Amino acid sequence: MLTLAAFLCFVVVPTCAVAAALVRGLNAAAVRAEREERLADLNSNAAEIAMRIESLESLMLPERQRAGSEAAR
Repeated sequence: MLTLAAFLCFVVVPTCAVAAALVRGLNAAAVRAEREERLADLNSNAAEIAMRIESLESLMLPERQRAGSEAAR
């Protein structure tokens, strides 16, 4: 009986503690990776939106110039 208690105290419990720490570490790494992936997606979306805005501005520039010249008359 004492041998079983010693086995539990010195082998099973530390092994479970190490396994739990590894699982927590892996979970934290997965959460970090997911956040970085979402941030990369957001940055990509922001860049695409900025390109669309620039495109729209370049399309609207002649219209603005024409409206400005008509207003000056």
